[in-house]
Amino acid sequence: MCEIFYKDIRDVYIVTRQAQIDGLEDTAHEIFCDQKSNFPGDRMGLFKSVVLSDNYLRYNDISLNKFSHEGCYVYLSGDSANDEVRISWSDNDD
Repeated sequence: MCEIFYKDIRDVYIVTRQAQIDGLEDTAHEIFCDQKSNFPGDRMGLFKSVVLSDNYLRYNDISLNKFSHEGCYVYLSGDSANDEVRISWSDNDD
């Protein structure tokens, strides 16, 4: 459900604010990669640290609430995400 909510926000902003959406997703990807090294083999700890954090994503004038923040990470783990920012919760991915 939260992914659908994020996709709706993304669809609205992508037309007029492509750079902000790209920046937001780059930021999410960077946070994920930074935190991944802190939780080797502990995907639940990583999930809690990144997705369940109270520090919601923001980039320039776009700020996400809790629901859309979680949806962004779900979106980035799916096939629709750009390859450069796609994330994986698998233990086998670097």
